Amino acid sequence: MNPGAFPLANMTGDCVADIQAAMQEGVDKFGIPLLYRAVDMAENPDDLSLMTYLSFFHKYATENSIKPQPMPVATEETEPVEEEKPAEEEKPAEEEKPAEEEKPVEEEKPVVPAEKLVATVSAPTLGLPSADNKAPGLGNLNKEHDVAVLLRDEAGKTPQKPVPADSVKAVLTSPSGKTTELKVAPGAPTDGEVPFNITVKPEESGLNKIDVLVAGESALEKPVQVNFVEAPKDLTLALHGAIESEKDNGASDTEPKYLPRDGPRLVAAGLKNGTKEDKPENKIPLEAFQAVVILPDGTEQALKLESPNSSEEAKKLHEEHSDEDLAFVFQLPESLASADNVEVDVRLLGESVFDKPLKIVFVDPAPKGVKATFASEALGLTPENQARGVGVLKGDKDNSVVASVLVGDKPLGELYPADAITAVITNPEGKQTRSPVTVLPDNTLKFEVAPETVGDHVVNLEVAGTPVLEEPLPIAFQDIPTNVDLNAVDLGDIFGTVGVPLSIEIPLTEKSTNENKKAPLSITPEDLKVQIKNGDNIVPTQVETSPGLAKVSLTPTEKGPHVLDLELFGTPVPFSNSPSDADATGKKGTPFNVYGPLDLNNTVVSVEPSIIQLGEEVAISVIPRDSDGQVLPSFSSIPTGEKVEIEVVVDTPKGDKETLSKKSNAKVENLKFVPNLLGKHGVQVTDGQKSHVGKSPIDLVVLPSGKLAVDATGDGLKAAILGKEAKFAVAISSSGEPLKSALGPSAIKSVLTSPSGDVVPVKVEETQPGVFSFSYLPQQAGPHVLSVATFPSVDEKNGDKDGEQDGNKKGVKEIVGPVAGSPFSVTCLSTLPKVKIIGKIPEINSVDGSRLEFELVDENDKPISVDPSLIKLSLGNLIPEIKDANLSPEDEITVSPLGDASHPSYLATIPSHLASKLPEELNSVPLQVEVAGTPVLEENIPISHKSNKDVDPKHCTVAVSPSSPSKVASPSVDSSKADTPKEAQGQKGAQGPKGGAQGPKGGAQGPKGGAQKGGAQGAPAKVDAPADAPAKADAPAKADSSPQNFVVGKPVHVTVAVKNGNDEPLNAEPEKFTAVVTLPDGSKISPSFEKVPEAENLLALDFTPTTTGAVKIEVAANGSPIENSPVNVFVFPEKVLVKPVDPAKKQKAAAQDSQDAGDDNNEKKKKPFPPEKPCLLVTDATGDKISEEHDPKPDFTVTVGVQLADENGKPLTGFPEGFVPAVKVLTPSGQSLPNIAEFDPKDSELKVTYQPKEEGDHKVQVLDPTNAGTPIAEFNSSVEDSDAPTSDKVSPPPVFVASGPGVEGTVEADTPALFNVSSEGTPVPVTKDMVEVKVENLKDPKQKIPVTLAVNPDNKSVDVTYTPGPTGPHRVHVSVKKTPVPNGPFDVEVVPKDIKAQVEEGEESSVVGDPTELKVKTLAGDKPVDVDPSKVKISVTPPGADAPVPVKVKKLPSDPEGTLTAVFTPKIPGDHVVYVAVFGKPQENKKIPVEEAADPEHTEVVGLSPNISDTEVATFQLVPKDGTGAPIPADKAKKLKFDVSVKGKRHSVSPTISVLPDGSTNVEWKPKKSGNYLVKIKSGGEHVGDSPYMVKVEEAASAEVSPVHIVQTMNVNINVQAMTKSGQLRTTGGDKVEMAILDSDKNETKAEVTDKGTGEYCINFTGEPGSEYTINALINGLPAKDCPFVFKVPEFSKKISVTEKFRALGALFR
Repeated sequence: MNPGAFPLANMTGDCVADIQAAMQEGVDKFGIPLLYRAVDMAENPDDLSLMTYLSFFHKYATENSIKPQPMPVATEETEPVEEEKPAEEEKPAEEEKPAEEEKPVEEEKPVVPAEKLVATVSAPTLGLPSADNKAPGLGNLNKEHDVAVLLRDEAGKTPQKPVPADSVKAVLTSPSGKTTELKVAPGAPTDGEVPFNITVKPEESGLNKIDVLVAGESALEKPVQVNFVEAPKDLTLALHGAIESEKDNGASDTEPKYLPRDGPRLVAAGLKNGTKEDKPENKIPLEAFQAVVILPDGTEQALKLESPNSSEEAKKLHEEHSDEDLAFVFQLPESLASADNVEVDVRLLGESVFDKPLKIVFVDPAPKGVKATFASEALGLTPENQARGVGVLKGDKDNSVVASVLVGDKPLGELYPADAITAVITNPEGKQTRSPVTVLPDNTLKFEVAPETVGDHVVNLEVAGTPVLEEPLPIAFQDIPTNVDLNAVDLGDIFGTVGVPLSIEIPLTEKSTNENKKAPLSITPEDLKVQIKNGDNIVPTQVETSPGLAKVSLTPTEKGPHVLDLELFGTPVPFSNSPSDADATGKKGTPFNVYGPLDLNNTVVSVEPSIIQLGEEVAISVIPRDSDGQVLPSFSSIPTGEKVEIEVVVDTPKGDKETLSKKSNAKVENLKFVPNLLGKHGVQVTDGQKSHVGKSPIDLVVLPSGKLAVDATGDGLKAAILGKEAKFAVAISSSGEPLKSALGPSAIKSVLTSPSGDVVPVKVEETQPGVFSFSYLPQQAGPHVLSVATFPSVDEKNGDKDGEQDGNKKGVKEIVGPVAGSPFSVTCLSTLPKVKIIGKIPEINSVDGSRLEFELVDENDKPISVDPSLIKLSLGNLIPEIKDANLSPEDEITVSPLGDASHPSYLATIPSHLASKLPEELNSVPLQVEVAGTPVLEENIPISHKSNKDVDPKHCTVAVSPSSPSKVASPSVDSSKADTPKEAQGQKGAQGPKGGAQGPKGGAQGPKGGAQKGGAQGAPAKVDAPADAPAKADAPAKADSSPQNFVVGKPVHVTVAVKNGNDEPLNAEPEKFTAVVTLPDGSKISPSFEKVPEAENLLALDFTPTTTGAVKIEVAANGSPIENSPVNVFVFPEKVLVKPVDPAKKQKAAAQDSQDAGDDNNEKKKKPFPPEKPCLLVTDATGDKISEEHDPKPDFTVTVGVQLADENGKPLTGFPEGFVPAVKVLTPSGQSLPNIAEFDPKDSELKVTYQPKEEGDHKVQVLDPTNAGTPIAEFNSSVEDSDAPTSDKVSPPPVFVASGPGVEGTVEADTPALFNVSSEGTPVPVTKDMVEVKVENLKDPKQKIPVTLAVNPDNKSVDVTYTPGPTGPHRVHVSVKKTPVPNGPFDVEVVPKDIKAQVEEGEESSVVGDPTELKVKTLAGDKPVDVDPSKVKISVTPPGADAPVPVKVKKLPSDPEGTLTAVFTPKIPGDHVVYVAVFGKPQENKKIPVEEAADPEHTEVVGLSPNISDTEVATFQLVPKDGTGAPIPADKAKKLKFDVSVKGKRHSVSPTISVLPDGSTNVEWKPKKSGNYLVKIKSGGEHVGDSPYMVKVEEAASAEVSPVHIVQTMNVNINVQAMTKSGQLRTTGGDKVEMAILDSDKNETKAEVTDKGTGEYCINFTGEPGSEYTINALINGLPAKDCPFVFKVPEFSKKISVTEKFRALGALFR
């Protein structure tokens, strides 16, 4: 489109299109920039915009001497064009005449050489000279070629004189006869010869001729011929046959091609012109191609190329690909199959056609006749349907197919790579398409079927191009009418009623771009597939169609959820109200429910809340239900279809009626009502027949406004005296002030229930508004239950069993609150008790306080039990200094129970805080005791003033061991650390507080607890004695690692650790300590303490009991009992006998035994267990029969009854209450059986119940529960066949067992581990030679661990000792006489010595709902050691919970040595107790305070924007508030934590969360890309505010692609069009657009930026004509496209009219 030369007839008539074409021509040809849009010029023309183009063209025309052609029509309107004369006057072209007068060249004659010369031509790129010097050369038409020419004389010698360069010429003659003189230049001399270089640039393909002329004569015998071939850029070369490469030039064909090793080898190369459908215009000769094979080592092997008609196989390929020009074929050598892979490259004129060579991979031959099963939901392929698939052409379904193909017993996908397997789809016309196959994790094959035509298709699978399926899969595809609109259909709320016809209408429309003008679609019922399912049952339906509508009719027969599925023309119809998940059928449909008939009696009437304050609002709802209680969608769900009118009326306290609502059929939901009267209202809900609905009427109580509270006081809430009136009061207040209006007696109710279940009358009187006085007169002694409730009638009337109709969700709980403590436990005493002080009256220590032990007795001086909370002690009520003192809760005298139920007593503790307030001049103070509010004692108590450095009984502890140690002192004892003798620690150390130390593994127990499993009572947990202190000094002379009993005649050793009030070891003074030992016969002795040598804080004494029974040891310091005194132990006889409960029974058993001996001796075979006539025989340890029982219970549960006695046969007595021996039952094979043990301590009778599993002697061991389970006695329980002959009853061989700590659970490293080997039942001799023991370290089996065997003096058992070294799992192998003992080998865990675990909390406190991390340090002594997390057990008990919750322990990669991590999430606030045990050993507990989380309902979310761009950093704040809506103070708020997550459709963003100084939480996040994001905010596990929030992220403007247009000059308008990175126009504003405009002096020019809100931004500024400006537009801080650039404001001498502008524009198009 040269200016002035474009015919007007060629213009399209579209103004915008023609202008745009002209502007583009200006860019392409003349460099005139696009400074504005064509639409602006066409629709909004002005002077300056036209002149911009004219000025640029003027400049171009001036520089290039272009004369515009005259316009065809000259009118007055075109005169302004003539003003461009300056361009015509510039005639620089005339100065170029010398170029036209270059004629002397033609007159110059070349210098003629003296001799005739002959030319030799060579050009390697053209194949010159050829092998026979006759064949033409071959070259690329699109490249220049260098040809070298040597001139010699006829003798072939170098000319004697140099050939002048100007005498040598070369001529190229094209096939059309056109001749072109070639450029000739002398080259560098070589061996004395000067070659001439000719540059050949051919213009025509085909056979060209090159001739060399010297002085005008040819120097060649005949011209050299070269065949120039054109290799089009868009040429496509496709390989067929053995290799199929269908992609243009192989540019994208990077995947390897798979060939079977025995497969075809012929490959055909086909050519196509990539931009045209026809064949290449010029035939490319075969010689232009080359095919090579590149072997794995990189070497190349050329392949022979042949004509496509060289063989029948090649001709067949030629016919199959007739649409291509098959250039050649070649064979892949069979030798290549031995390689795993090679590469094939095809080259044209020496250059590779492909981007990279094709990789060929050889695989094993493909199987044939393979069977497959297919699955596809879209194509209807199921296990039941494998015959034929049916699909929809171009539907929305996923036409993927999953095929299970087995070759033998192996999947095809396991045998071959996925790339080697291809799905081949053949359409009805026979055209094949290939679909890639994906091998799924289960080795099934997945591929897509994408049809292009309707009709029957066939799918086969190929491996390396070889079909493998025995039966290909047929699939039929049908078309959907193009006018069907399958957009989501909203059917609204659908529901039905059982037995009532239901009609569902489905709108159907044609597709339309106008949503408001969619035409109705007409279909037939056969086009619409309908299925309605109720569970697995299909509901019968009928379909009717009309234009634009389909109607589905059904009559439901069953209640419950139904699912509607529709398919139109085989494609599912989506519903906008469909669930996101699929139903049971796997399809997505729309669900609806079918209900039962309406039941008005079962309908719910809800008044919430039913107790409000004046001015508050209630919500009334009436929810219809059917007979099963299921909620119905409306009141019309009845078979008759009749309307149900629901009326809601409120009865006011004045008797008025206020009608709130009358509705037919519809639900009544959240009907608001604000009462204006105090008192009880009645909400009545009736139907049209005035019958009450549900539980109507419902009570509504209106209370005064303000913050109401309820408080109950008075002694009558806790106790009463029989026959005496008891009183209490309940006060209801508003905002701390008394009520002004009476509530009436119905506002409160109290019920008192006696022990016999009778209701005791309770009188109530409202003495003043809101204050109620109660009184009652108990008629029966014992525990009573007192319930007090406010507004009980509301709770009882409005309550509903399933919670939907309570009408009181706010109610008392939020407005008034429950009466604290209700129901109250009231103890009614038969008489007023008296106080009896035990022992002498203790003095009060003004520093440490005091303790007083006393009893409450009746008039017969018999102790009675009273709830300690009913006992109140006060001090100094008669002394003004105490009475007027500012007492605090720390000054309260506490009372705790002592003794047991048969002999109750109490301990009163006077705290040091109160004692410190006693005046120094006082020597005594009155103590008053009240029971149930009545004084029962007033006694003066002496006062003493001493320091905490004195002996403090509360910190001294006593320990008792069953045998006396020697008096040999141990050297180097640090008395400052010797707090408690080692006996107090037991065998393995002390237990926690108040539990005392355990038995053999735990030592003595603490105070008030009685004997625990396995040990005498004694010192509490805090034991600080070093291992080498009194433990060694007081050790028994003969070490015995096995547990011992307290036995008659053997010493009992008592040790006391002395401490002061600061819990520090104190030098022991024996004279300050007394001991009273109550022996079994009731007598008392007072042995004296002696100091333990070299242990200054330890005292010890010994005594020897002479009779069996319970022994109580009481220790006092300065007359006050020490902390864990008294200690109770039981003394056993040296030998405990087991005897029958009834001696007569033994005689009877003997007679029966004699009778059995006389029975027939017929031989009987041994019968299966249990025998047909079983007999249970019980014998003692010596074999004497104790009892015999025939035919035990049918379930073969046997009960053995025995009596424990001393060696004289006298039953043992004096057992403490609650004493129950532990029992262990071992079978003949050594298995332990579960059992139930019952013990009567009065008669020493023991009953053991168990289920035997085999015949033979069962060993029953009786163990002492108070002393580590040490054996007391044992007996045998034998299960026999009573019918078996005596000869069958042969005593079984002895069974040897191993028992003891060394084969049970865990043992400590580097510490001797002991166990015992002995026989079961009757002891038999055993020697060391009989016993073999091997201890194996499972981590290091080569390690040898020495074992020591020692035979006990009775020769009936062997003690085994071994000392394990490294920690870890060990295994103990034990055998006797080469036979392994039962239950062996024994797995034991060797744990570090002195192993312990400590919990360290990572934070100061936790928050409800926030995961709390606990760090557990495991130490061996003080050294951190790693422990298997499974060996550390952690549980957390929340406040108020009955049982702890286990917490998982794990080792994190970041945890250092000796550290584990546990995480728990608290659900409620308060102190949580953390329990820790390592290797089953309890550790010190830890309390974790948990703070309340921010209230999710009231916490505010501030600054969260719903719309941002993908370059913004989104920020919002969380203002935490409590449940009342008040802000949480900053110091507490900083401890709170929020759970914030940001998730997009395919990715998540991790927000940055920080706490601001004011306590609010700041959240920042930046989106990864555009799209919708969900922001979830939780506090305490609950969503905050309206969480989750939807945030739409739009793609921000991209500066680099956003263009800048100048649409005017002088008063310059600049348009900036914001675009996204993906090239889409931004349609909204809001981007940060800045404009910097500098003149030539770098001065900034003011410019205004206007945001149009459409993605366009306008900038205006006024420029000086002829001045240049640098324009830089910044978008979001980055330069816009092509910015900065320089713009020059043109100079104009005259403005032209609008008409002139268009005429002038026309000149650009001519």
